[in-house]
Amino acid sequence: MNKSKIISLLKALPSDTLKQFAKTIDKDTVTYRLFRYLTTKLEQDIDKVDKMAKSVFKTSHANPKKDLHNEGHKLYNQLREWLIAEELKADKLVANQLFAQALKRHRISDWHTKALDETERLLQPQGNEGMWLEFEHTRLAHQRYFRAGNDFSSAESAANFKSAYERLNTFYTLANLRYIAEQRLRNHFLNETKTLPREAEMLKKTYENVPLARLYMLFSNMLKTLDDDCFRNEFCPFLKENIHLADTENQSALITLWINYTIIRTQAGASDFMQDQYEGYRFAIEHGYLESEGYLDTDHFLNAVVCGGIIGKYKDVEALIKQASARLEGEAEKIQQLARSLLYFYWKKFETTYKLLTKLDIRHLNAGLRIRLLKAQCLYELLAADSPTVDTDDLQKHLEAYRGFLSRHDKISKHDIESNGLFIQILKRITNCPKAEIQPILSDFLAKRPPVVARGWLEGLLGK
Repeated sequence: MNKSKIISLLKALPSDTLKQFAKTIDKDTVTYRLFRYLTTKLEQDIDKVDKMAKSVFKTSHANPKKDLHNEGHKLYNQLREWLIAEELKADKLVANQLFAQALKRHRISDWHTKALDETERLLQPQGNEGMWLEFEHTRLAHQRYFRAGNDFSSAESAANFKSAYERLNTFYTLANLRYIAEQRLRNHFLNETKTLPREAEMLKKTYENVPLARLYMLFSNMLKTLDDDCFRNEFCPFLKENIHLADTENQSALITLWINYTIIRTQAGASDFMQDQYEGYRFAIEHGYLESEGYLDTDHFLNAVVCGGIIGKYKDVEALIKQASARLEGEAEKIQQLARSLLYFYWKKFETTYKLLTKLDIRHLNAGLRIRLLKAQCLYELLAADSPTVDTDDLQKHLEAYRGFLSRHDKISKHDIESNGLFIQILKRITNCPKAEIQPILSDFLAKRPPVVARGWLEGLLGK
């Protein structure tokens, strides 16, 4: 049963969500007892069918494995329906759209019209611009125009027809420009050379009256030629001026474009763009523009800490950690501790960093990868400083465990496996060689420009 859908779902959901769901189950039922067993017992106990059946059913069953599977399926469906209901409670727009659909199906025309009016009211605070917002307005105008019994000769019908068509065109424009920008990024990061249909035609327009479209156009054009002047003097100021007009999804997307451009430039050797990257993160976190899912993204938060640490904004980063940590989801306290560890490492407080890391264990996969990378860097720095708290064996053992972590988790991307694997390889090599050979070995390795993680830190070792 360990590989069933219900087990996977229960493992993935936060404990607070599971507690809320538990309140909806009748406690004097097989369903509740199965839920309690699956959420409180260890994996080895869940593997023991007879033990689970005895605890869940209270009576003997001829085929306990099959019966447990059936009860697990029932529990999964109940949890699924509850999650859907909770989402509908939170999303009044979708709930009202479904209500309007039901009224239309039952041919309650007056109430259907009122439901469409309510949809329009709910769309108003969603933001002024956004691909999906335009789509929702298109759908609303379309439903009003084509509803049963409509007087197609009326001024209202003409207005709905015009609105549907214009909104559809705006949706098409925003969708195309968003995907063109994304394809340009893929070309850079994945070594692709693809173009999308009508790309050249769409990027010739200026979109003066559609700020969101203009931002995607500017990004695509400047990325093609790596126009740094456009980035600093046009794209970033225009984004800061207009990003509040966009919906939350596009706010996050636009800030991510800003950040990705700086990553491309720093990877090409333009180290001054690390300052631009930190400014983008600082601006976004301060205004909540990286919270499209309702919470601050962990990877973005930790990247901001690293950027600030690299450029020496220690006090500012310390304040950022205190300010933003409450908006994290899940293992917020542990992520905050990792953020402090990253800050102290770049602050060259290696002993403090190492003490924090030895107590830290996080389920978040990317954060777990960061911990292992940071611990390797910290051990190397402590060894280089002849610290009595660690020795070479500590680093070698950690690097082997680090390599094992990469091989155990199939959800780690190929790029991360390669870049972290190369880091482990070079660190093992320079740790085991005489000090006089470290510089030429490292210099030769970096000259080949391998896709290695923590390249900036490795380059910094050349000057030591």
